[in-house]
Amino acid sequence: MLQKTFARFGVLGLPIDDLELSDVIDEIDFAVRDRRRLMIATVNTNFLICSQTNPAFRRSILDADLCTVDGTGVLLVCRLLSAPVKARVSGADILERLFRRSRTAIGRPLRVFFFGGAPGMAVAAKRRLEDVDTDALVCVGALDPGFGTVEELSRPDFISAINDTSPDLLLVALGAEKGQAWLVRNGPLINAPVRSHFGAAIGFLGGTVRRAPGSWQKLGLEWLWRIKEEPKLASRYWNDGLALLRLVALRIVPQAIAARHRRHFCQPRPFLALAKADDKAITLKLVGTAIESSTLMVREYFEAVRASPISVRLDIADLDSPDVSLIGDIMRLRHDLTSVGGKLTVLGASPHVSRQLGFVATE
Repeated sequence: MLQKTFARFGVLGLPIDDLELSDVIDEIDFAVRDRRRLMIATVNTNFLICSQTNPAFRRSILDADLCTVDGTGVLLVCRLLSAPVKARVSGADILERLFRRSRTAIGRPLRVFFFGGAPGMAVAAKRRLEDVDTDALVCVGALDPGFGTVEELSRPDFISAINDTSPDLLLVALGAEKGQAWLVRNGPLINAPVRSHFGAAIGFLGGTVRRAPGSWQKLGLEWLWRIKEEPKLASRYWNDGLALLRLVALRIVPQAIAARHRRHFCQPRPFLALAKADDKAITLKLVGTAIESSTLMVREYFEAVRASPISVRLDIADLDSPDVSLIGDIMRLRHDLTSVGGKLTVLGASPHVSRQLGFVATE
C-alpha cells in the first residue's frame, strides 16, 4: 500500500495517477524505509500504444503501484478525457531529482542498481554517480546483459548479481515491452523494494544520451530532440504518432463527446450503492448516475475493503457509463485487493466499460 492515496484515472485501459514529482520521491523514500514493494510505471505514448494490442503488457501497468504521465501525448489524452492530471512526471525527472537533491528522508543515500541499456550506458551512469559527492544516491551495481530474450536476460547469475548488492532501487532499460515483462517475471526474485523501467533516463544520467533542453520540454518537443539525437527512433515515433492519431479519432474524441453530452444534456438518475456480504464474497451494487458526490461515497466503500484478502463482486450492470475517475477507482481497488491476495470481479460491464477498465474480470 502507498503512504498516501492519490486520485487515479482510467485512460484507455491504463491507470494514471494524479501526482507530482515530489509525491513520487516521497513514496520512493517511504518504500525503501519500510522495505515495501513499489513498482513505478512512467506511461508515455509508446506505453499507451503497446497496451492496446499486448494484454500482458497492459496487465503489467495495471499491476504497478504508481503510474505517472511521461510525455506530452499522454498528457493531451488525459485532458481530452477530462482527467485533470497535475503534471508530467517522467523517469528522467524522477532520476534527476533523486540525483540532485542534497539528502533523503531516510537519513542515508539510496542504493541504486542499473540493469540493461545500450552497451556501456549503465556503467557510464554508475561512473557519473561515483564522480559526484552526494548523500542522496549511490550506485551499487551496473550490468549490461546484452540484447537477449526475456528468458535469456533472467539467468540466475544476473538475478544474483543484483541481489548481492542489496539495492533499494532497481532501474531497468530493456525497451518498454521487454522491460515490463522482465520485471513481472523476476519481481518475486528481486530484493530491491523499488523497481521501474526508466529506459533513456539512465543514458541521460550517464551522458551517453543528451536530454532535450528545458525549453524543448516545455514546448512538448522532447520527442523531436530525441529523433535529432537518435535518428533510429524516428520510425518508432512515427508509428506511435499515427497510432495515437487513430486512437484520438476513433476512441478518445467519441468518448469525450459522449461524456460531455451526458454531463450537459442527460438527466442524472439517483445514485445508490448497495453492499451485501456472505461467506464467499462482498457484493457491491452501484445503481444510477455516478457524479462527484456519489463517487466519494463509492471511494469510502472501496477504502473499507481494499486492504483485505477477500473477494469483492462489483455489480455495475445498472450503473450509467462511469467516468474516468470512477474507472480509475475500480482499477485501484483491483490492484490493492490483488496485492493482498484478494480478488475483484466486475459484474455486468458492457464491452465499452471493459475496454476502459483494461482487464476482463467479468461475469
